[in-house]
Amino acid sequence: MKNIQKLFTKATAVILVSSLSAMTVFAAELNNMSDTLSSVKINTVSNHTIVFTTPTGLGNGSTTVITFQSDFSIPAGLDFTDVDINVGGAYVGSTTIAALPTGTTLGVVRTSATVITITASSSAVIAPGAVVYIRIGTNAIHDATGDQQITNAT
Repeated sequence: MKNIQKLFTKATAVILVSSLSAMTVFAAELNNMSDTLSSVKINTVSNHTIVFTTPTGLGNGSTTVITFQSDFSIPAGLDFTDVDINVGGAYVGSTTIAALPTGTTLGVVRTSATVITITASSSAVIAPGAVVYIRIGTNAIHDATGDQQITNAT
């Protein structure tokens, strides 16, 4: 009876560990990252142009989080109309974005005073190896012109 209990306990532990490790998600490190600000003046609003190469792409249902240092401030009014996402060039290959991801549209939301979250729908995909350009602020012009900017570090 003790052997059966030990075997059952070990099997339960193996199943538990296996199921936990199956839910682990790893993100690839981005390459050639940069963030160009329209103004570097302290505590002043600024547009941002973020550029990076994604080695694994942005797949179906995936989430990308852009986190600024704690002394930057993203205004509460910043929404998807203040963001452009272009693939392959600064002003080419514009991706359609909205508050929520649907079809081939990426969802873009301000999730805190320092975080912008990009979510792909089941059909929205950015290919591996793509160079991604993200404009945030009044420099966002695709579909709508942005009217909110991020306040620089203090």
